[in-house]
Amino acid sequence: MRWLEHSEIPRSACGTWIFTWNAFRIECDPQSVIEGVARFDMRPGDLRGGAQFHEQGANEPAHITETAAAPEGAAYVVELAVDPEWVRREKAESDVVVGEITREPVTLEEALRAHSAEQISGTITITFETDANGSVRRRTKLTRLETRTPDGSVETSTTTETLERRLVSRSAF
Repeated sequence: MRWLEHSEIPRSACGTWIFTWNAFRIECDPQSVIEGVARFDMRPGDLRGGAQFHEQGANEPAHITETAAAPEGAAYVVELAVDPEWVRREKAESDVVVGEITREPVTLEEALRAHSAEQISGTITITFETDANGSVRRRTKLTRLETRTPDGSVETSTTTETLERRLVSRSAF
């Protein structure tokens, strides 16, 4: 892999996490790009009122509701309950990454144990906005979490992810 040599990164760094302006994993497997690109697929499958939808991190599927319909497009929303075990695992995996970057390693089992007594609840609300042809042009995911620790403290977090498809003019290139 020439890019490793050019960057003076040893092959042994493959799969490790580093921090520069942000944290990222050194990926050396060219197939790993497929999963990265898949995150930009906005198509939910069956997009209509009443259809079932499932999102990673949700406890179970929920029904989609059509909230607006117009000649220029429609809007749909689905609200799902978060899966506390999925959130715990995400937090634990984050702890492992931070431990690797700070050179204070923690195992996944230790990190999972550290989060095991937390009471986690929340919702994932996803809104799909379509164009006149029914193609999704914007997908907004709002995740609200509440975590209660054994000592009684409460942590709340809200994350918004927006993925939008826009027409780009030729002059932009």
